[in-house]
Amino acid sequence: MSDYYLPPEVLTDVLLRLPVKTLLRCRTVCKDWYALITNPNFISQHLEKTLATPPPYALVRYCTQDSNPPSSDLEERYSVRFDHDNSAFDEYAEPSFPFKSSGSCFEVVGSCNGLVCLFDGVSRDESDQLLIWNPLVGKSVVVPLPRDSSDSFSAGHCCNFGFEYDELRKDYKVVGIMSLELQLQGQLRAGVYSLNSGIWREISTKGIRIGLRFDEPVAYLNGVAHWYVCDRSKPLDDTKRSCITTFGFEDEEFGELMLPEFGELMLPMFGVVSGTMMRLQDSLSLIDIAPYPEDSNNFIWWVWVMKEYGVGQSWTLLYRVHTGDTLHGLVGFRMNGDLVMATNEGSLVTYDPESEQVMDLGIHGIEEQGESIDSVYMGRYVESLVLLDRTPVLT
Repeated sequence: MSDYYLPPEVLTDVLLRLPVKTLLRCRTVCKDWYALITNPNFISQHLEKTLATPPPYALVRYCTQDSNPPSSDLEERYSVRFDHDNSAFDEYAEPSFPFKSSGSCFEVVGSCNGLVCLFDGVSRDESDQLLIWNPLVGKSVVVPLPRDSSDSFSAGHCCNFGFEYDELRKDYKVVGIMSLELQLQGQLRAGVYSLNSGIWREISTKGIRIGLRFDEPVAYLNGVAHWYVCDRSKPLDDTKRSCITTFGFEDEEFGELMLPEFGELMLPMFGVVSGTMMRLQDSLSLIDIAPYPEDSNNFIWWVWVMKEYGVGQSWTLLYRVHTGDTLHGLVGFRMNGDLVMATNEGSLVTYDPESEQVMDLGIHGIEEQGESIDSVYMGRYVESLVLLDRTPVLT
């Protein structure tokens, strides 16, 4: 017997405690270690242990441009960052991004258990791409586009997607809402894609009262997707103008949540532009954006938080932020609750709404010129080995 022999159960316990980057290197030790680390049971156990005490990571997507020689092509870059309270946001990993968008960049549909769902829907035809990708292990799955009754992805279809894990069925799901109009309304169709089965199933659209806009951001909490939806044909003071549309990945049903009592914030003089759903720590957050009354080039950001999930009366106005003309938009929140903003020069900074202090995060993307390019994404990230046991997909 070798002096270095470890009983299998001890070896498994040791390996389960290691981070993903280390485990990927450990696969090359020997065939037995490779077989163990790529085993579906080991992958599930490793994820379960990680979720019990998840490291504080954030996933950031930004774009850069090659300036020598000058190029209009954008390079899409992803970075996993440490997001400890008041930390420097240091980089943990910078995975290689193997895909190319037909437009400026992919839409990040969502991130769950180490997987990132991406959609490239610029062409709105068969060349569009829908992917599930694990950036740390470099594996991906190409999700077939949802089909209509003629078994084709009709040109002109407008799709909005959500991505989450169904804890009840141990399955990763993509929900798709499809319409022929720019705002997802009128004749809607919806379906759910199961990663386990690899197929789409059509589901009822009951519960979708107001059309979603194309590429509407999604917030995920408690296994539910949340979209802020608005019928802009209705006047500002119409209480049925806006709502929060939800989709539960376990019951596969659409529903609604009550919006905050906006009061004077909805007066026509403010001309509310749009709302965005985000996750703030472990609560649902709504961000309303409007031009500043004295200067339409500057904006006010109202940050609301739902203190008790599902209780409309628990909405609380947390911040009223006037960012001036240097901060371009709200990207997300750090673990400590600080706002992450993009500057007009394409940099990411944190903004403390109480002290109004700004800190550069050392991430510099493209400079926003003319029309805004939605090239920046930030969200929570949990590393995992999910998809490591799958055969690589060539794209």
